[in-house]
Amino acid sequence: MSEEATPRKSKPIPWGVVFAIASCISLIALAYYYVYNRELGGERMRLLKDRASLAAAVAEDIGTLRGKVEPWTVALATQPWPGDLVDPDARTLAWRERPTLYIRVRAGDATSNEAVHANAKLAPLDGLSACLLRSKGAGPWSYADVIARSEFLGADFIRDVKETRNDLRLRNLAYALDQYKVNDFPVARDGAKLTEYAVVVIDEDPKQIPSTSAAFGATATIHQKILGTEHPMRFSLRRLADGRELLRLRRTPEATVMQVAGDPTAVAAGLEVRRIQANGCAMANEALELAGATAGPGIVSTPPPLPALAVSAAAPSASAAPSASAAPSSSAAPSASK
Repeated sequence: MSEEATPRKSKPIPWGVVFAIASCISLIALAYYYVYNRELGGERMRLLKDRASLAAAVAEDIGTLRGKVEPWTVALATQPWPGDLVDPDARTLAWRERPTLYIRVRAGDATSNEAVHANAKLAPLDGLSACLLRSKGAGPWSYADVIARSEFLGADFIRDVKETRNDLRLRNLAYALDQYKVNDFPVARDGAKLTEYAVVVIDEDPKQIPSTSAAFGATATIHQKILGTEHPMRFSLRRLADGRELLRLRRTPEATVMQVAGDPTAVAAGLEVRRIQANGCAMANEALELAGATAGPGIVSTPPPLPALAVSAAAPSASAAPSASAAPSSSAAPSASK
């Protein structure tokens, strides 16, 4: 038999070496998985601990604030009107420059503490608060901002932290918590701790509620639809320290927006925003006049994003500032001139 015809013998597979390599790879993978999960678990626990610490830091103050402001709002909206009230302490007007909380809701949306809590979150600072308050320090704050920010990163955040198995997702949650500490938590903390007075405003429904709102669009609430109309408003100023009501009035402020310069017409949304601002400022002037102020403040905005308008109001010196936003907000709210 020739040498070429002799079959070659295959070398045996070194199973021992294969198993050894596979075992090493498995051990490395297990070690990495253990370290990865330990780090993930440690970061998860850190986030939950930090979030709980922040919540605990404001829980008592927020609870106290809610326990006062929400019942006051319900009482103002639901009880028979007792008449105007002017306390001597209100006549000093010193409260205008002190840290103040502002809450404004529709009467029909303030039938219970829970309803106030839910609906007040839609009402930021606006033209009324801008004309009324001239804080020289902290505030003013809207109740919407204080409560909403105290409840940021709530149940959904906690659930995401507990359930996620993705380190990138956990990093995003950690970033959200860091941003909350810097931007949102201070508002909730200061608004709950430093507030000295509460201004409560109740909007009563007009005889006819508009079917639409150019400013707020198709999703406008009833409250948003009536803000630019002539309607009765209830106003109450209270001191948080002792709960004493210092100023109370019910008025139907009259403010007419007239275009005197710029384009022949302004868009409907812009005009509605200015009517809202003018109505709010007119109501602020009514409150100040009752408290003994000789003249009401005006709203200023420079430069105006819409054609310049003049406002004539029943209350003294009521004027409205233009706003680039369709809806009044704490960021877009005009400031009161001093």
